[in-house]
Amino acid sequence: MFDLLSLAELFPDEIINSDAVALNSLAFLKQITPHFKNYKEVDLYLDNDQPGNKNRKKLLQDYKNTNDRSELFQVYKDLNEKLISTKKQ
Repeated sequence: MFDLLSLAELFPDEIINSDAVALNSLAFLKQITPHFKNYKEVDLYLDNDQPGNKNRKKLLQDYKNTNDRSELFQVYKDLNEKLISTKKQ
């Protein structure tokens, strides 16, 4: 949930007129992926760690309508870490 709030703070244009789902855990991924077919585009903001990278790669292969958006926080583990870092500056 914090990453979704961080996304709204850092990049508000990313969520305007968008549906958003905060997984809070990759354990919920199998429950949400069947809904990907209902969308023209699905933007992924998965953590820059081993599980996030593994699942990002698989989702990009399996669903052609997915977009990797981790470039927005590439030197950080996640969006929340980026937000905290920018607030300290």
